Amino acid sequence: MTSIHSPAALLAHRLRELLPPRLPDPGVRRPVPPDREVHPLRTCDGCDRAFRSPTPGRCRDCPAPDARAA
Repeated sequence: MTSIHSPAALLAHRLRELLPPRLPDPGVRRPVPPDREVHPLRTCDGCDRAFRSPTPGRCRDCPAPDARAA
């Protein structure tokens, strides 16, 4: 293991060689599309479990309501 003779030179070298690329200008904002649409939480009509869905109804674990039972 070697000792550091000049901490300032080591810091200057790391800043010069390992500096990440510049960030874009903060004044220029580009719209970022969402990764996915987040639906609101709904309560299942069959089991009262919370699930995300664009429309109210039943969760995927509950069977579909039988039309003859109505």
